[in-house]
Amino acid sequence: MNINSCGLVLCLISLFIGLILVAVSPLIRRLTRNYIFWVLIGTVMLILVIYGRFYDGWKDFSKYHNDNGLVTSRAFLLDLCPFLAISLPLSLIVDQKRVTSRILAPFAVFGSIITLFGEVIFNDTGDINAHWNLHWIVFGGNVNPMFFSMHALTLIVGLFVLGNSEPKFFIKTMANCAIFAVSYYSWVSLITFTMHVSCNTSGIREYDWTFGEWSGVASIFGNMSYPAVAIFGFIFSGIFILLIAVAFDFLPKIKYFSFEKPIKKLGN
Repeated sequence: MNINSCGLVLCLISLFIGLILVAVSPLIRRLTRNYIFWVLIGTVMLILVIYGRFYDGWKDFSKYHNDNGLVTSRAFLLDLCPFLAISLPLSLIVDQKRVTSRILAPFAVFGSIITLFGEVIFNDTGDINAHWNLHWIVFGGNVNPMFFSMHALTLIVGLFVLGNSEPKFFIKTMANCAIFAVSYYSWVSLITFTMHVSCNTSGIREYDWTFGEWSGVASIFGNMSYPAVAIFGFIFSGIFILLIAVAFDFLPKIKYFSFEKPIKKLGN
């Protein structure tokens, strides 16, 4: 399997930016505790992904509403990463206490990493083939608009949210993740089976594990066939997401990241 050097560099840069934002978060706590700051981040990201990724897809669904594949999936946000690219910034706008965004963020980080490091790095065909072209980096290709930039934004904002979220009790963190997962997959299953959607269904259909975004997870389990690969893949994904959530719950126990430190006024 060949490694796309451009894709590797772009993915590492995205991860580095997200981790840098986590690292500097304690230094800008006065800013990150301001609701307007998160509204601005959410608004900018929401406008970018709607205009660059979803607007044309929603227009396509109005024309081809009998489609049972990619068009329907995009219209109803049946893929986890596109759903999070909309719901995460929206939650920053409507939820002043960022409770919802704290629940969504571990899923956003996991989904983005799996896609970026599972597909962008190892893909050298089609319009998700990473190359040093500013238009592709920002807007992507015709079939997969904003493929890289949407996932990179979701990863960076997800990490930034986690780095600025006060810790929750371990059991509550697990419960919140489970409630979201059950709720989202209930929605995906309902639309998938009632509208007979055949692909891009967040792992519900076999296609997702062979050619779709979940193929990166499937590769971990070798030649395991569907539905066994889906069962083990979801278990692996759930554990990984919980580890991300719990890790950031424990982060404030480190003195530097503590939320209990007094915030110095500017000029002091």
